[in-house]
Amino acid sequence: MTRPLGFLARHVRVLVGLLFVTVSQADSLASPPVFASCPQAAWELQNPLPQSNRLTAIWGSSATDIFAVGSRGAIVHFDGSEWVVMEPVTSAALSGVWGVASNNVYAVGGTPSEGVILHYDGVTWTEMTTTGVFLNDVWGTAADDIFAVGEVVSSSITTA
Repeated sequence: MTRPLGFLARHVRVLVGLLFVTVSQADSLASPPVFASCPQAAWELQNPLPQSNRLTAIWGSSATDIFAVGSRGAIVHFDGSEWVVMEPVTSAALSGVWGVASNNVYAVGGTPSEGVILHYDGVTWTEMTTTGVFLNDVWGTAADDIFAVGEVVSSSITTA
């Protein structure tokens, strides 16, 4: 199953616990290396420090406006030159992020007993009302057409 990409830019970014970025040979020769690199695939490791949380999802509106979310409510933002750790709103795990623009971004996740939906207005993140379902991901087509998917975590399931 493939997930829709939030954006396509000159350098495609992928997140799987760690963050990697593609680099061209000209870029890597122009200045001393700043990040650990994987030369076989021309990927460079970007470690958005200072933070020690596992990052699990990424979305961006452009190459200079990227959000990544993860464990313990971690949210980091890339402005094109550096990663900045944003003020946490929740201690719950965040597993998905998607936005309409840099001032209209949603992050979802939760705990085994409740879901979390956060909204970013370009200045602050705020928690929205949600249900008792852990939310895995969020995606939409417009500001008024947004979907979140989740799962019920239960030790017993009763069917009628």
